[in-house]
Amino acid sequence: MGWGYFEGRDFNGAARRLKAWITGAGATAEYTPAVKADLQVGGADAGHDNAVPIAEAAGAAITGAALPAGGVGLTGWLSAIWTRLGGSLTTVGAASEAHLGEVGGRIIRAAPAALPATSTAAYASGDALGTKMQLAGALRVAGGSGYLQDLTVALKTAGLTAALDAILFRADPAASTFTDNVAVVVAAADLDKVIGVVSFTRITSLGGGTLYEANQLARSIKLSAGQDIWLALVWRAAPTLGTTTDLAAVSANVAVD
Repeated sequence: MGWGYFEGRDFNGAARRLKAWITGAGATAEYTPAVKADLQVGGADAGHDNAVPIAEAAGAAITGAALPAGGVGLTGWLSAIWTRLGGSLTTVGAASEAHLGEVGGRIIRAAPAALPATSTAAYASGDALGTKMQLAGALRVAGGSGYLQDLTVALKTAGLTAALDAILFRADPAASTFTDNVAVVVAAADLDKVIGVVSFTRITSLGGGTLYEANQLARSIKLSAGQDIWLALVWRAAPTLGTTTDLAAVSANVAVD
């Protein structure tokens, strides 16, 4: 039978005749297909069509009033989209430390909750100014990291010129004793806690007091636990202060990760 046999006939009729020819007595066995489903077609003679819908390998019909709950292939994909759009969307990237809502890049100003007393007796080089101080919450998260940018100390006595250092610790130097107007000795057990020493390179008399500054330090800090930095102030000369409450302010600006 040639292709001219189908000329002038509609597709549905041609399809039925082709099937009849293939499955008829004149066809050889090698041309007989294992037909699992026919096209569900509609036309003028739809009553002769085989109303078997196309089905996926998993058996979930593409047609039907209800979408399948699961499945594979196209229907499974469409069903998942339908379910997601018709239900509650899951929040992706909820607030936590593993999210894009808070990624650092800001400055924290940390200061002691209370300032230690000072002495009106003359200090010697190497003596502590006050006691150790805790800068609570200097880092954004526990065990966090950042960069110390600025450190300032304000004293009420004006016209001071004596050099001053700050020893920074990443944890409480509990094995060491820091006593005002007494030589500083960092215990061996606390040496591993030392972040470093900052020297105040700018000293300015403000008339009513003296401001010590160390700026643009970019000193890296990484804590193993907690969010606090500890510091101790050490004189590198022999000043005399005017009051026993001479420390007016101590603060650090930390750029946190």
